[in-house]
Order: sequence, then structure tokens, then C-alpha cells
Amino acid sequence: METGESGVRTMDDMQRCLVEEELEHYRDGWISRREFIQRSSLIGVAAVVAAAIAASVTPAPARAAPPRQASPFSVPEGDPTIGTDWISVTTDDGVVI
Repeated sequence: METGESGVRTMDDMQRCLVEEELEHYRDGWISRREFIQRSSLIGVAAVVAAAIAASVTPAPARAAPPRQASPFSVPEGDPTIGTDWISVTTDDGVVI
């Protein structure tokens, strides 16, 4: 943090950039208001200031989890394009596996 002419501590450019990025995450619904204030506090911004910054935007609704998708490595049961067969191997000592 930098100290301004009046002796009040102000955010430097790096802190401002980081807080603006977190504000984007909050506005876009990626993080909650609580998470925004917590992250801003870790950056060095006072919680009161972070709360005021958060109040300046309207957050998007929280994102819902995407619908569950089938694995790209699975195929439907009974798919005629997939062939299977049993295999057996005889070991050196004559055991068939």
C-alpha cells in the first residue's frame, strides 16, 4: 500500500488490479460476496472498503453446475460397432489364465 498526501493509505496499482479482477469474478457470479471480501482482505484492502466496492456492482446469479455428461470413453451397452471376446494366456509353467 502507498501512503497518499493526506497520510491515508491507498491501494497501489497491483492491488487495484487484483481487486478489480476479483470484482469481475464476483460480478460474473463466480464467487460470493463473502469470498470477494475475504480475497480483497488477503490482498490488503480493508473489509469496509471491499464491502463498499462490492456494493458498487450487481452480481450475476450464481452459476448452476453444468449437466452431468457421459464419459467420452463410454459406449452404450449392446453397441454393434464394439466387439469383445474372451482371451486366454498360457503361462510358462502351463497355467491357462
